[in-house]
Amino acid sequence: MDDLLELALDVLLEGAAETAASPKAPLRVRIILILILGIGFFGVAGLIFWVGLDTGKWGLMLLGLALLTGGGAWIWYKYREYQRRRERVDKKL
Repeated sequence: MDDLLELALDVLLEGAAETAASPKAPLRVRIILILILGIGFFGVAGLIFWVGLDTGKWGLMLLGLALLTGGGAWIWYKYREYQRRRERVDKKL
């Protein structure tokens, strides 16, 4: 049963990630999928941090904090990349 659940989640998450990155999918669908995947990622990272905080295990706290920090840094990097691309397009016009 666990293998079946793992397979279903793997197919679902891989399909959602590929669709979110595909320019062929409508923009609204991509935004919704990106939000769902982001909320899931930050939810799991926050849960790992919370469990480490609750049980007093430093390893889990550091892992959760690293995941949250890495996710935040990745979002900041993508946002800055988007801003720079927009500035280049605005300068051309």
